[in-house]
Amino acid sequence: MLVKRVIFLMLAALMLACPALGEEVYVKAYGVVAFSPNGGCTEALVRRINEARSEVLAQCYLFTSKRIAAALIDAGRRGVKVHVLADPSNLKTNASLTRTMADKGVDVLYDSAHAIAHNKVMIFDGRAVATGSFNFTGAAERSNAENLLILEDAGLAALYARNWREHAAHSKPAEKSAAPAGKAPAKERGDRPWRWW
Repeated sequence: MLVKRVIFLMLAALMLACPALGEEVYVKAYGVVAFSPNGGCTEALVRRINEARSEVLAQCYLFTSKRIAAALIDAGRRGVKVHVLADPSNLKTNASLTRTMADKGVDVLYDSAHAIAHNKVMIFDGRAVATGSFNFTGAAERSNAENLLILEDAGLAALYARNWREHAAHSKPAEKSAAPAGKAPAKERGDRPWRWW
């Protein structure tokens, strides 16, 4: 009997010492699903960004999509608070649009506390979440096999926003400067010229 109690107490202590596997959340929400290549992932994100009224929080690995960047910049111009957390690899490629967005008023931070900041998330007005494998790149829309899910659920959005803020707390702000002197931004394969109108 004593041995069983000791084993039980040891197992209980071990379970308490282990981090939680994750939070469970029940979601019953309206959603939008898109797939690529050429399945409308970019269009679904741009449409949802255009509907945002107060805040868009984004996390990304690589950011080269001109359409998504333009939508975020336009959202900022109409008074939406736009914040982007990006992997620092964006600082090493001229194709990245994170510096361009920072120059246009978007709050951009770089999360270098991890091997890679590989999240692909957008949180809209604290009530909807976009996530999936879809990187915010032109190649992800045109060439890659990707998926995107946008769910309208305030509880889910709150969990993602909390995680976003935890990463923002250890991230560093973007320097507002264009591509390094003497280097023109590299075009992503297949990108078309973009316009702000």
